[in-house]
Formats: sequence, C-alpha cells, structure tokens
Amino acid sequence: MTFQWKNTAAATVMAVSLLAAGIPAYAEDSPSAVSQEQMESYSLTDQLQVVLKGVVNERVDGGVRVAAVIRMTNTGGSVTRVPDNYEVRVKTADGVEYTLTPSAANPKAVQPKATIDLNYLSTLDLSENITLTELSWVDVDEYVYPKTETPVLTLDITGQSWSSDAAASGGDVAAAIAWGETFSIPDEESPLRFSAVDLTNNTGANGPVTVVKVLAENPTDKRVPVPDFAIDGQADTKSYPGSKIETGTVYVEAGSEQYVHFAIPTDADALLTGLTVATHGSFVQAGAAGAGAGGAAQAGAVNFTIGKLSMSLPQTNPADEQAKLPIYQYGDPIYFDPVSKLIDPNLKVAMADLRFFTNDGAGYQTAVAKFTLTNGTGDPIALPNLTAELDATDGSRYLSGTANAGTAQQPGASAVMLMPGTSNLVSYTFLLPETVAETGNLSMKLLDAATVAPYTSSIAAFKVVRQIEELNSDPISFYPLDVKIKDWNYNGHIATNFASYNYTFKLNLEIAQKDNVVLSQNLSKLEVELVDSTGKSMASQKVPFVGTGKLVDGWQTIEFTNVGNQLEGGVTVNLYESVDMADGPVRRLVAQFHP
Repeated sequence: MTFQWKNTAAATVMAVSLLAAGIPAYAEDSPSAVSQEQMESYSLTDQLQVVLKGVVNERVDGGVRVAAVIRMTNTGGSVTRVPDNYEVRVKTADGVEYTLTPSAANPKAVQPKATIDLNYLSTLDLSENITLTELSWVDVDEYVYPKTETPVLTLDITGQSWSSDAAASGGDVAAAIAWGETFSIPDEESPLRFSAVDLTNNTGANGPVTVVKVLAENPTDKRVPVPDFAIDGQADTKSYPGSKIETGTVYVEAGSEQYVHFAIPTDADALLTGLTVATHGSFVQAGAAGAGAGGAAQAGAVNFTIGKLSMSLPQTNPADEQAKLPIYQYGDPIYFDPVSKLIDPNLKVAMADLRFFTNDGAGYQTAVAKFTLTNGTGDPIALPNLTAELDATDGSRYLSGTANAGTAQQPGASAVMLMPGTSNLVSYTFLLPETVAETGNLSMKLLDAATVAPYTSSIAAFKVVRQIEELNSDPISFYPLDVKIKDWNYNGHIATNFASYNYTFKLNLEIAQKDNVVLSQNLSKLEVELVDSTGKSMASQKVPFVGTGKLVDGWQTIEFTNVGNQLEGGVTVNLYESVDMADGPVRRLVAQFHP
C-alpha cells in the first residue's frame, strides 16, 4: 500500500492508523473543546491586581496542608513592592481563621506591567479535616499598640479548594474532560491548546511508570512556551504525582504542534482509574538553605499540585484498535507521525522482512524484523534512535531487543551516520509465546527511543501479515539475499585410516542481492545440519554470507568430519537461516533434503 498525504482515500487510512497508534489526526476545531477560563481579577491596591490560581486543602503527615497560589499583576508604570504588611488568611466553615506563610522564594516586588506568582502555605496541626470558605488579605499594623487589622480583600472560596486525596476517591475539580478532548490550562494565560493522544505502561528503574503523551497546538503567529503543569494519576484512594519528562522549557513554534510527555510512577499493583491535569506550587521556608526570591525550584522546597481538570482514561479495546490499522505491504515507505522530529524527512524507512525463528525446546519463538534505512540525498544523515514493538490483539506488548546496526545509541554517544546514496539494514528481535506467534494477529509499532528516554513514544503503527514459510522455496530468502539452490550432492564415507566417519554436502548456489543494502557481519548465516533416521542431530555447521569463508555463486562444499561411531544411513539434511542473539542463536528451517 502506498500512502500519499494529498490523496483523500489514503489520507483517511492514515488518519485511522495514526489515531490507533496514539498519533493525532488533525481536524477542525471542536466546539466541545474545554476553553480557557477567564480568570477573575481583583484590586488589592491602586496598582496591584490579584488572581487566585488555586487553593490546596489536603491531609499530610503531621496534619492538614493549606496552600494558595496568587497571581499578582502590576498595572502601574513603576516598580511596586509586594505589601509585606498584608497577611493572607483562610477561614473555615466554623469561622476559624488561619494565616498562611509566604514562601521565602516569593518575589519582593513587581516590575511595571509585569505579572508574578506568589506561594503561601501552612501545615496545621489538626486531626480532623476542615472546609475552607474564605481567603482574605488583611493589613496588619504592628507598629501601633494595640496592633490594628484592616480587611483589604476577601474572596469566597467555598468548594474551590483542591485535595489529591479527594481526587483519588472521585472528588471533583474545576471541570471533567474526556480522553482526547481539547483543553487549555485554567488560570494560565497561554493560547496553547492541548489534547491527550497516547498512554503507555513502561517499567522504570523503580517500578511501573505510566507515560502520557499530550499534543500542544499553537494557533498563534508567535513562539509560545508550554506552561508549567503536570498530569497526575488517580487509583482507588491514592494519587500518584506525575512530572514532565522533557527538561527545561518546551516551546511550540508559531502555527505548529509539539508533544509534551508526562511520567507517572505508580505502585506495582496500582490500577489507574483517571488522570488529573494539575499546576504546580512551591513553598520555601524562611531560613532554609537556598531560600530566596526568584520563583525557581529551591533545595528543601515543599512542592504541591493544584488539580484543574479531571481526565478519563482512554476506553480502547486492543483488538478494535488493531483492526483500524492499515495492512503494511513489505518494502513500502513507512510514514511517520508528522509532529515527531526524530526522522529526517529525507530518510526512507521500510520493513523488508518479518520471519519467525524457533528456539528448540524453549516454548517460544523469535520474530526477526528487518528494516532498511535509505539515504537518497547527497549529504550524510544521522540514523534515528528507533526501537520497535509487536502488539497482540489481547493487548500484550512485545518490545524488541537491541538493534544490530547502531540505531539504539548509548547516552552521550556520537550519532551513527548514513552516507549519501546508501541503505543500512537494521534488525529487531521479539520473543513471542508460540501461541501468539502462530496466530499471526500482530501489529508493529516503531518507537522514538531518544526524545523521552529512558521511555519511548510511538511514531508509526501498522498491521503485519505473516509471510508464507515454504520449505525448499525457489529462491530462499535470507534478506537482503535471495539464494537459489540449483543442485546439491551428499556423500558419507569412512576415512582411509578407518578412524573417523565423515560426510560431505555440496550445494550449487546462485546468490542475488535484492536491494542495494550495505552488508554487515551481523547478517544471518546459512546453517547446515545432519539428522539421523531417529531425528537426532548428528552435526551442524554455519556458513556466513559475508566475510571470511563466505558463500559465493557456484559449488560450495561443507565438510563434516569425525561424526559419530558409525556411518549412518537415512540421513536428512536440514538448511536453516541462523541469527545470533545475545541469549543464543535462533534459526528457521528453509530447506530439507533426503539423500
């Protein structure tokens, strides 16, 4: 199948396959998208406007944590100090007031026409939960006796406080959205629109990690930074905080899209029931090491999140998702997610071969997928850090072993370059239960192993059809080589000194290379095996297609010396394609002869 982005029918097929692979297909703006909420601003002074970004009210070790994040804007034309004589207080439903402590990292002043975020927090020594109803600023004059307190601004916050415990047990936040629904971050002045497009379960250094891929779309004509937010996971009565995988600030170019990934470490037995889009707060105690204004992360800071949106998990059936994928035709170019920046647009990637090899007595098979990467330009191209997985209809995922041609790079290693006008062969191996391998109902995903390392991100997906395996086919495929056996000859004989029993097997070969692929020492080998009349292996020998002693056109002689204690009759000669793997060789039977 040849995919053309400008062809309507093919574009429809690709849209279906991209969606099934966790890759967005673009459409017109959805009227159901959750739009950015208009933040309500209040006058604190003649020049300072404030917005309540969020309030936290949750149980922690040692009591109840109450925190607030305030956005402050200076509307004037000169630098204005944050009023240090204003206390920020919260009131509970039973009328009790508590004063929140300002973070030592809060800015002390606001530049003209600028905006800052201020964090306040207190941990209350309480054994019972509380309900917050008001947040207020109080002007406290301690330089008179008795000191005076003058209310400046009071906000009703009934039902607005956030608790991760409540979210884990089904508590509501500002709004609920479905998986894949477009949203913006409430209380953030950002034009970016987001949508969750993929969720995968990974294994990190300390246990399971759920990775959520979010598409950020910039509809403006300016470069825009992604606001600081996170996606947390909810399971039963426990909340699992997530964090952005990309380091530093992520920017989305004008009129373009960019992925942002979030990692959510969970317990081994955790089953997520939902997700929460949350913003961050950070509190630094006065006198703590590294404390100081500036808003940057501080050593010893108390970090907290404020839930903004609750998001459902994707409701997908693996068999249904696989059914949506297009069937791949071997050798066709693979089209990758256009948002991904991993694949050079001048690099052609195609899957040339997928074969299943046996592991004698192991109870599983090894699938070997061979891909070609072709540089059709006049300049070198860096090989992408790609890996792959095979997926079954029951949702099982089988990750590939290490590639054999340098696409799986070590951190800090120099990129492997593909020279102009050449093609490299890259093989991936997959260990599959025999029941899965025999069904043939599999799909292939190609994964970006660089952008969100040590995790991966899907950038292409398609269904694969198992290639027909026939004994003594003409020619036999050892991709990228086709081997035609024009004739063969077998002979068993006793050595002249009667001290050993020897066998000779001759092959008249015609070897043709199918594609202009650079042949490496990792290429599979021809294995010749002698089997006696009872099915017992007598001897075997591997012969390479590359390097010293390689097979060439014409008659080839394979000698087996000093085999057994007698000259066997009824011998069968088996020919295999043999591949060396880290945990031992695997092979597939390709021809059989009965002398």
